[in-house]
Amino acid sequence: MSTLQAGAMFRKLLVVGGADRCRALITAALLTDKLPDDGAFTVNAAGIGTQDQSPADPQAVALMRERGLSLNGEEQPTLTLELGQAHDLIFVMEKGQKLWIERRIPQLRGRIYTLGHWSDLVVNNPAGKDPQTYLEVVERIEQAVDDWVKRLV
Repeated sequence: MSTLQAGAMFRKLLVVGGADRCRALITAALLTDKLPDDGAFTVNAAGIGTQDQSPADPQAVALMRERGLSLNGEEQPTLTLELGQAHDLIFVMEKGQKLWIERRIPQLRGRIYTLGHWSDLVVNNPAGKDPQTYLEVVERIEQAVDDWVKRLV
């Protein structure tokens, strides 16, 4: 799968973030919420440089709770070749993450896209920043998720 093709069936989605335990989990929660709840889609989150048992970012948890979504209990395993190959599309937050993965796991090339692919939107890491920055990041993620949902459904 080297390019996105109209009508292609992309049903297994993996969202990959850094070690911040924030953006990938938010994206996965929003995708799960916005995609049809008919079992056709599987959405998972993974990280690069993550520790599987670290908790989700508290500010991200609070913002998502305000939207009626939960990040608590979400596991974010480290991305592996096997995990990547089990998914049709892999979303990353930044172009640098895409390049990083493609260099280390070249077999995943062609299925990795930035979340902001359709609008050239960049989703920066809000870790350690003020609450307004987190809110802006969630809004950017939601905009990008909406762009993808239109194309996946």
